[in-house]
Amino acid sequence: MNILLRFLILSLKFIVDLIGDIFHAFGLKVSLLSYDSLVRSLSKPAKTELMKAVYVQDNLKMFTKYFTAGNRVPLSAQFFFKIWATNLLEMRVRINRCLKEDPSIYRVPFRRPVFFVTLWRTGSTHLHHLMSQDKKWRCPELWELEDCAPPPGGFDDERRIKKSALKWDITSVLMGWNDINKVHKFNARNPEDLLILYHTDFAMVQTALMHEYVEGVYMDFVCNPKESLQNIYDRNLKTRLQMICRNSDMERRRLLTMIHTFPVHMESLLETFPDAQIITLHRDPANQIKSACELIKVNTQSTKRIFASDNVGYGRRVFKAVLRDTKRMIKWREDPKLQAKDFERFIDVQFKDLIEDPIGTVEYIYKKLDMTLDQEAKVNMLNFLNDHTKSTKNTKVSKLFDYGLTEDYVRDSLKYYIDYFNVKL
Repeated sequence: MNILLRFLILSLKFIVDLIGDIFHAFGLKVSLLSYDSLVRSLSKPAKTELMKAVYVQDNLKMFTKYFTAGNRVPLSAQFFFKIWATNLLEMRVRINRCLKEDPSIYRVPFRRPVFFVTLWRTGSTHLHHLMSQDKKWRCPELWELEDCAPPPGGFDDERRIKKSALKWDITSVLMGWNDINKVHKFNARNPEDLLILYHTDFAMVQTALMHEYVEGVYMDFVCNPKESLQNIYDRNLKTRLQMICRNSDMERRRLLTMIHTFPVHMESLLETFPDAQIITLHRDPANQIKSACELIKVNTQSTKRIFASDNVGYGRRVFKAVLRDTKRMIKWREDPKLQAKDFERFIDVQFKDLIEDPIGTVEYIYKKLDMTLDQEAKVNMLNFLNDHTKSTKNTKVSKLFDYGLTEDYVRDSLKYYIDYFNVKL
């Protein structure tokens, strides 16, 4: 995006946030993001659909409560959150309409689907993009995940892709154009995290890492749903993936997608996808947590006031999340009910191996998946690696100390994880 446009967008954000703060200082409440205002902004079909889904109402009420109280989120962020939430609620209408018009969506097959379920910043996005160069995989792209209805593959795809690209260009400006393009560039045509599909049910798990005021009650609420509710989330996840893949040849292709460990409840996921295989990457937790803090910090900038900082808070929340998730990962491995009889359920990959020998790592994974890496796919992957190496030089690196942590403290605290998975440091 043109640098002048980026400057204008950031200037507008600064002015809007300043106006909101001045109003707040004089005791005048300007809240764009409330449950009632969201409901009023909906179309009649979307409002009717929301009233049918009590769990979505509950999720939405908690989300708006913790993101608007006490002028916590600047006015510009409330505005963009409202647009985003309204679009999600309107999309629920389109999803249900498509399912009524075409029930065959429910029969789209997923045979031995493969999920990356891993901590953030372990190389999963890189490996996901690398493996997606093999067209035997069906890897849902960013624009498809956030606009799954009607099913991709129609006459309107180009317009929807451009709309998604524009949205993420604007969002990237608000996050910090150079920073986000270094740590995690959002491209409408790239495979992306399934967390986006959970958003349609307002299971906003990632928001528990964004701000200090969501720690505690809100984090417990989003991270520990009732089993019956998580089953709803995962059944809906499957249906929306089937919608995305409706016009793909899933008799010949396998689903390959990714979701980070934080929102995953493995028992429910495998109940929904009983023949799924799970790929987990492992990285030195000191480097992983540092990189995760960098990503969360950049992603959160769009919801903060310009120049605001919460580095120690990012470190605290990410560290707690990693402690929680590594213990859950070990628990899953030790649960015999989660193992598969006829194939290898869990596949472990070391981050260092991926960096040192990416093609050899892919060949290792393919053997575990009972697949063959053919020459055409291998050439495509080599071309991707060549382009990716050129585009990722000179990346700025921060230090763990910036986030209130030290390497020794992190590694000592996570020694149980390092030992269990033989993580290469």
